[in-house]
Amino acid sequence: MVATGLLLPCGLWGQVPAAPARDGAAVGGQMPGEMKARLDKLNDGLKAARAAGDAKGEAKTLNQIGEIFYRASDFRKGVEEYEQALAAARTAKDAAEEAAALNGAANCYRGLGQNQKALEMFEQALAVAMASGDERGQAGALNGVGLVFNNVGQNAKALEFHNRALPLARKVGDSELEATILRRIGSVYYAVGDREKALDYYGQALPICVKAGDRRGEGRTLGSMGVIYSDLGEKQKALEYRSEEH
Repeated sequence: MVATGLLLPCGLWGQVPAAPARDGAAVGGQMPGEMKARLDKLNDGLKAARAAGDAKGEAKTLNQIGEIFYRASDFRKGVEEYEQALAAARTAKDAAEEAAALNGAANCYRGLGQNQKALEMFEQALAVAMASGDERGQAGALNGVGLVFNNVGQNAKALEFHNRALPLARKVGDSELEATILRRIGSVYYAVGDREKALDYYGQALPICVKAGDRRGEGRTLGSMGVIYSDLGEKQKALEYRSEEH
């Protein structure tokens, strides 16, 4: 493994258990029409990039295609697209797209429950991003490691990596990633029973989503806050938040 400063416990690689796969394609999930239209457009762009011999454009487009399959929970197809993106990025010597492809593939492996493979790929992404000074890629990789630790119930390690990712996301102005990390930190606090702390982090994420016009993130945040208020016995407040959920 590359020495990247990733503070993984000795022997972790043989100890991280697999989680149940959550491949939407395996359960007959259907891609929404808007997503399918975007995919068709990207596939047209991919053909054009390949015809022009534009490896950089090919890598960027394949990463976008991979993200669509990830969001649709078709993780196996996502891995295929990200692997193609990785090859194109390396041909183009584009470190940012290489790190994005590694992060994307790692997220798909995480979705498939292959936690060890996900950790290995997040570490590769972090190494590439650090070598090129790509702070957005670093933030994505660190956040991803936190997600894997969250998956296997290592909450303290999850918080450590999410908290390392957060200032980088803020530094590069990636509001969507910032809000995602804040929600993830909130979910860790919720998992350990600290609902007040969880509400604090969800409350920080919400205005960021609203300002960025991120309806998907806004809906997830509102839904999580509604669940917490319900747990706290504030049923009316819970209903208010759940009714605003998109």
